[in-house]
Amino acid sequence: MRGDNIRHLLTRIAISFVFFTFGVWEILEPHYWSTLIPLHFSAYGGPTTLALLHGVLLLVVGAMILAGFYLRIAAILATLIMISITLDISLVGLSSVLLRCIGLTIFTLSMVFDETRYYCLNKK
Repeated sequence: MRGDNIRHLLTRIAISFVFFTFGVWEILEPHYWSTLIPLHFSAYGGPTTLALLHGVLLLVVGAMILAGFYLRIAAILATLIMISITLDISLVGLSSVLLRCIGLTIFTLSMVFDETRYYCLNKK
């Protein structure tokens, strides 16, 4: 079953890469990402601050997934993040970006129900 172990590790690395990439990008370019924050969130802070916080959240969730630290909790957080992004993008209409987001949402949701815990810091 060594191949299964590697498969699970590679999928965690892949999704972590996506979360790390966008997390770093949101931290380095918060003004770019602040234009994408829905107006109804402006009551919770400035758009730039919210973009920075979202970037940090993406980095934390990506690190948790990569390390396998509370993997189910990290997968739930990743799924909730992806659902919110997917719903926001769906308001614009059908696009290739929306289809990719749907795929990533389903992928993160599948991690919630996956019982396999190879190469994890803990088995929860």
